[in-house]
Amino acid sequence: MKKTFLCASIMAIAMMGCGSGSGTESKGLKTDSVKFEQNTKASEVKIIVDYPTAGNQVLVNAIAEYVNENLGGTYYGDLQKSDSLLAYYGNTIDGKLKEEYGDVGDESRPPYSCSMDIRKMYDTDRAVTFTASSYSYMGGAHGMGTSTGTTFRKSDGRRFCVEMMCNVNTDEFRTMIKEGLRTYFKENGEEVTTDDNLAEMLMTESGLDFLPLPQYDPYLTKDGVKFVYQQYEIAPYAAGQPSFTIPYDKVWPYLTQEGRNMIER
Repeated sequence: MKKTFLCASIMAIAMMGCGSGSGTESKGLKTDSVKFEQNTKASEVKIIVDYPTAGNQVLVNAIAEYVNENLGGTYYGDLQKSDSLLAYYGNTIDGKLKEEYGDVGDESRPPYSCSMDIRKMYDTDRAVTFTASSYSYMGGAHGMGTSTGTTFRKSDGRRFCVEMMCNVNTDEFRTMIKEGLRTYFKENGEEVTTDDNLAEMLMTESGLDFLPLPQYDPYLTKDGVKFVYQQYEIAPYAAGQPSFTIPYDKVWPYLTQEGRNMIER
């Protein structure tokens, strides 16, 4: 039970010292890549973040808070000190991994590990999207991973969630979800040409009658709005994280006015 709780905690965090890498700058925002990495016989921890350093202060603060929340939300220091923030979370996770590893008592096992990445992946004059991914291994046959994304409006730092969409409970929109999932499985080597084929790949209680939206919010990318299902959310572990992107021209009727205003066409 203790291991299960720790693993769940690490996965909910949505993920040899600290350092900084190259920075990137766009209208209203500058980021710098900062890292924490520490490896021992019992534990491996790696955290990399594209951290906001300058620009519209409201936006910078909003993204810094987002980073803190995704890493656990328990750091109460100065959010402008990114190295201190990453060191806090890195050392905290490292300590928990070592404790769990030591409780088992078998030092011949591979080390327990946790890696997290928070990256800026889409950037325009109107919006910026960050993705947060994590992977943890706590023994057993395999580890567990998560992958989410969040879009911010640059003018005021507002986070755009599923509320930027409308009419998603229609048959027409659910058809697009099925098309996106079929594309995902085809790209991963599965022959999924019919609804029956798709239903065999999933493990939802309602089958294809009412496919749910992913539990985490969609987000804007260069090519359209992206949707990501987490491991075990609608499909078995072997299916990975089913995801797809609906192009802007197709998803346009399902965006609110605020959502449309974020997109440069």
